[in-house]
Amino acid sequence: MQYIQPQPRFVALEGIKGAGKSTLALALMEALTPYLEEPIQLFRPTRASAPYLWERTARASFLCRNEFFLNELYIRRARAAARAIDWRRPTLGDRSLLTSFACRLPTKSSLIASHIERQLQREPLNPWPGQVIWLHLPPETAHLRLKNRREVRTNQHHESLAALHSQHLGYQALYDWSRKIGLPNWQLVDARQPTDQLVEKILPLLLVSFGVPHPDVLKEQNVQK
Repeated sequence: MQYIQPQPRFVALEGIKGAGKSTLALALMEALTPYLEEPIQLFRPTRASAPYLWERTARASFLCRNEFFLNELYIRRARAAARAIDWRRPTLGDRSLLTSFACRLPTKSSLIASHIERQLQREPLNPWPGQVIWLHLPPETAHLRLKNRREVRTNQHHESLAALHSQHLGYQALYDWSRKIGLPNWQLVDARQPTDQLVEKILPLLLVSFGVPHPDVLKEQNVQK
């Protein structure tokens, strides 16, 4: 679709809450560093980086259940995060604008395109990723993981089992829609694996996206030298 222009050097980790995106992103950043001539950028659009008044207001518990407020808050966070990114450089996303699509996707498939177009107009600084790594995790498993977390989060009502099922259905619908219209590849990865196994599986995909030979090829080149 003409209004979607994927950024080829931007790879996003996506998945429902509790899938392990942030943990994996940090591990991949460390694993990628030896292979890249320039530092890789980490894009975190949902982290608390909105203007001060918005972040302070977000601490009010009653607003954390207001979908309109949360949508506006995340848009401002994403804008602030995007302004710090040079999209010409290799970028790994701990989420992307696809997160907001999946969490708020219309139930009718005929409305998906118009919904995405409107959201893209509101978030012009945030490009569509050139590749998506979908950390596929059953909602029940994600729910157990989230219950064991100790940190305080502002939107814990999004972590109920019902909300996680809704997110999962949203990602599935977005995945199906993206494939139907020929958007860039989605790679489905079983997120139940340990982090080190996920890094081993995903690292070659990232190196290809960032224009770097596979580690095995680099080893052969070093041996020949």
